[in-house]
Amino acid sequence: MNGKTGLLCLIGDPVEHSLSPLIHNIALRELGLNYIYMAFRVSRDKLSQVVEAFKVIGVKGFNATMPLKRDLIRVLDEVDDKALKIGAVNTVLNRSGRFIGFNTDGIGAVKALEKNNVKIDGAYIVLLGAGSTGRAIAYTLMDRDCNMAILNRTVEKSKMLAMEISGGNARVEWGSLTEDSLRMHLSKADVVVNSTSVGMKPMDGETPIPKSLLRSGLVVFDIVYSPLETRLLKEAREAGAQTIDGLEMLLNQGLESFKIWFGAYPPLEHIINALEDVRRGYFAGR
Repeated sequence: MNGKTGLLCLIGDPVEHSLSPLIHNIALRELGLNYIYMAFRVSRDKLSQVVEAFKVIGVKGFNATMPLKRDLIRVLDEVDDKALKIGAVNTVLNRSGRFIGFNTDGIGAVKALEKNNVKIDGAYIVLLGAGSTGRAIAYTLMDRDCNMAILNRTVEKSKMLAMEISGGNARVEWGSLTEDSLRMHLSKADVVVNSTSVGMKPMDGETPIPKSLLRSGLVVFDIVYSPLETRLLKEAREAGAQTIDGLEMLLNQGLESFKIWFGAYPPLEHIINALEDVRRGYFAGR
């Protein structure tokens, strides 16, 4: 680090649990880039001030997490078309002094599935949640040849999202996130993706799916990574299902952000090793 070191960062509330600094600082080091990635706790009422300060000091780019992804749109100079449709931004690029917003959550989730040898095309996918991340995942899956059921506690949101993406290749259904609806859709599902916050601290004792509905032959992907093994993933593993934790999405959406900032993906070996150390530490401590 020196007087020419550039800044990248994460903003949100909270951010103390985030592993994004670990991933990006390894990536920067591997490519010999003179930047540092830091996390800043930013509340919604301070967002516009912080973004303006970032512009003044010439921040190269930044990520945003809860609860700022939606609010961020109104304080940027430009927003990518897909991010605008999703209604949320998680990645910002400083392009010649203009802040441009993107959303890498959807592609990050889909790549997490594919890198774990999960077949998307031809699959029946149940997506839980129609919030910012659920919308990003749905908008990415809409162009794939799959069947998708979007379930949300507020059924009007799942219906609206299903209608928005109905012009794509995916065949889309919608419903409420109830046990009866889960039973119907999970009986024919190949993949279930939890994009809700159920299972994240402080709700880490809860699960969006009763254990009785989980089974072998099902792929269960939870975007939550704090805790690393949510109750949903633990019970899915015990039921014989293939499980994918939230670190997979964190890594892949982060790689897409990195490419937006620098035009290339970083080497993966040391990043993957670091995340495996996190996994080993988590399970060793249980």
